[in-house]
Amino acid sequence: MARATPYVSQRQLWLPDHTAPHCYLDSPAWFAWLATATSIRYLSPQRQRIARGYGPIFAPISLRKEARRHQHFWYAYRRHNHQLHKSYVGLTRQLTSATLERVAAAMQFF
Repeated sequence: MARATPYVSQRQLWLPDHTAPHCYLDSPAWFAWLATATSIRYLSPQRQRIARGYGPIFAPISLRKEARRHQHFWYAYRRHNHQLHKSYVGLTRQLTSATLERVAAAMQFF
């Protein structure tokens, strides 16, 4: 059975097998959840706009928490043309909606 990954859409965290959002980005509940999370998918609000024909295509990115130098850091991943691209995002406290949007926009050029 495939494991579903939690994802962020419209600035809300959605957990597998839930019909309602778990919390909003930048809220205390968001940062509490991130403390125990290991991976998420981020769907940029810009991506929702393309379905309506308003803007450029922003592909979803995967974020993973990795242990480095006795701390945990988040990294963003995106596959493009069969090549995996990786970008440093930051510590858990730095995973805000502004940071996620900046990283998602920057990774579109890979």
